[in-house]
Amino acid sequence: MTHLSLIALILLTWIHFAASREAPTYSCHVYIQKIKSGDDFDINVLPDTVVHSPDCTACYAYINNDETKLTSFCVGSTLSAKEPNTKLCSNAEKATELMECDSRECCCYGNDCFDRMREHFTEKTADGEHACKVRRIFPPGERIDMRLNPAFERLACGACYAIKIRDSVEMSCLEYKNVTSVCGDFTDYVGGALACSEEGRACCCQGETCSDEFEAFFFKTRKLPKPTINEPYNAGTYPEINAWIIFTMFLFLFNL
Repeated sequence: MTHLSLIALILLTWIHFAASREAPTYSCHVYIQKIKSGDDFDINVLPDTVVHSPDCTACYAYINNDETKLTSFCVGSTLSAKEPNTKLCSNAEKATELMECDSRECCCYGNDCFDRMREHFTEKTADGEHACKVRRIFPPGERIDMRLNPAFERLACGACYAIKIRDSVEMSCLEYKNVTSVCGDFTDYVGGALACSEEGRACCCQGETCSDEFEAFFFKTRKLPKPTINEPYNAGTYPEINAWIIFTMFLFLFNL
């Protein structure tokens, strides 16, 4: 190989490496959901079947012409069945906005696109208001293929939920309507914002620290802080409003 050929090979390798670094990938929800019409799209009604697809350059969703179906899929993955016939996702690596949309379609960049795109199409906010990580976690030091374990973030959960399955923990998002039925009997307040079942196999949580506290509890990676709740989670629980604040507000109103 000549010096010129070697230089050309090095240059091509560098360009390929640089290009791969410039284009981050995301995990997307792939689904087709029937809707009554674009004007009567209930954001709290979820698709029957959702496939999680990793290694996407963008998440894309659109409402069909007769407004009876919402379709969402992954752009750029080898698992993607089709590519969008749109200019919205054509320049993902140079996108300056987290989401580019019009009235009928959206191109979104991130692991939390499921709720963001649905809120765009419905122009409504879901009942749940808590962000939750959705993924399976393993004991520290255990090596896993992240392509087989895509991570998402839901933004409209009633509560975050985690359950121990053999040597791993499955973290998920509970819809607002299901919080009471799933978490209502969890009365073991092990620390932080966690409310767990008596046998310690499953826990519910609300707040920004849930994923870290799930890992700390199930894998004993650190000591949990003192409990911040003293009653089970239900559809009306707001742990960030503590009893002292409520008491102070009551006295203020009473004095008025």
